[in-house]
Amino acid sequence: MQVSFADNEKPWFYTVKKSDESKNFNLLNFAQKFNFDLTHFESLNGKITKISLGDVLVIPPSQKYFHVVMPTETISKIAKMYNTSEEKIKSVNKINKIFIGQKIFI
Repeated sequence: MQVSFADNEKPWFYTVKKSDESKNFNLLNFAQKFNFDLTHFESLNGKITKISLGDVLVIPPSQKYFHVVMPTETISKIAKMYNTSEEKIKSVNKINKIFIGQKIFI
């Protein structure tokens, strides 16, 4: 099995999940999750004060690495690869399940 790493050299798209929605949406918290610059984010998306389920955001390049989920991988297997916990991966990504091709932040 080959582990795929990628450095965000180009902007990419992110679809807002139910867990991302909040009445007290804070773009700074979102920027910290994906490790991007707010000024660059606003130049790609405009000024955002609220997000909704299904919104598609353009995420600017960053230095934060992610893992692309491959067939047969589980959160447990990925956690072991990076010497971290399943709980941390779930928390950072606000997920309980993964799917092939998904970008998982470590």
